[in-house]
Amino acid sequence: MTSSRRGTASLVTATAMVALLAACGGDSDDDGGATPQDEATETENTETQDASDTIEVQPTGDGPIGLTTAGTPAGEAASVSGKLIVGPGGCLSMTADRQPELVVFEDGAEFTLRGDRPSVTTDDLGTVQVGEPVELTAVSVDRADISGIPQRCSNGTADTVVVVTG
Repeated sequence: MTSSRRGTASLVTATAMVALLAACGGDSDDDGGATPQDEATETENTETQDASDTIEVQPTGDGPIGLTTAGTPAGEAASVSGKLIVGPGGCLSMTADRQPELVVFEDGAEFTLRGDRPSVTTDDLGTVQVGEPVELTAVSVDRADISGIPQRCSNGTADTVVVVTG
């Protein structure tokens, strides 16, 4: 066989193999529906989207500002103690000889933000005024996983936020 015939024969063989493989991969009865593998991938993508750990917060007041959430953070709750302060940007925070951390209280927290010393009142804590020591059951959450925090509250605070769970 000459080299041009070998090249032509190789091309014909390769074309036939591609056509054969394409025929094996398709099903003439295929209705265009998802395969079990497609469905598994779609379920994984949906679960990833549904498993978002973002906590939505609501600000109360315009300075000082109290933050609340109806969300439940992922993670293990622990006892956290420090002093309640009006932190950077005028937001309720806590500190224990470290950079202030924003505090997000559960829905139903009541804030006194004008008149008397700023304070927060919850069923579990009672009333705690700014400047007083406080012990909370909370989950530490990355600030990036929380939405709704006013921009001014984020400047100068820690990269984590204390989300009260009890």
